[in-house]
Amino acid sequence: MVASAYGTINGVVIEGGPQALKRGMSKHVKAGLRDTIQWWQDHVRPKHFRPGAARSYGGKPRSRKYLRRKGRTKHHNADNVWSGRFRRMTALPMRFTGTAKSMKGIMLVPWYVNMVPKTRNAPALGRELIMTKPMEIEAERKVLEVRLHLGLETIRQRRRVRV
Repeated sequence: MVASAYGTINGVVIEGGPQALKRGMSKHVKAGLRDTIQWWQDHVRPKHFRPGAARSYGGKPRSRKYLRRKGRTKHHNADNVWSGRFRRMTALPMRFTGTAKSMKGIMLVPWYVNMVPKTRNAPALGRELIMTKPMEIEAERKVLEVRLHLGLETIRQRRRVRV
């Protein structure tokens, strides 16, 4: 029983509120994770194909013989690029799969990217591609945070007060 200046109210039931947030949360988390993966593909992935990228992302150094042959035949020194096929394929749109707890972006890559290196010094291209620097992880966190904030503001809280 609630007493007020206008009289007495016997029972108040408020429907909505936290339940509305709970219902809409997973949809916005999924969208946020998807936006974060897309941001990685648009902003971080291209950095892996610049000259010196293997060194800055902790990749294996290429042999002097390989670098000489690449410079002589391909006339460039960009890392993780021989003919450009790997770079072009990773730029294609990703397929997304997952839930609000875990999301994956699946991209097409050439067959040799997932190979296990035969020698100790051979680079593992798949692992080198997904390496991310701490400042990029922080930027991804901010992308997710902004997306979640915008999503949560859009959830309408349906409130119905029964007296």
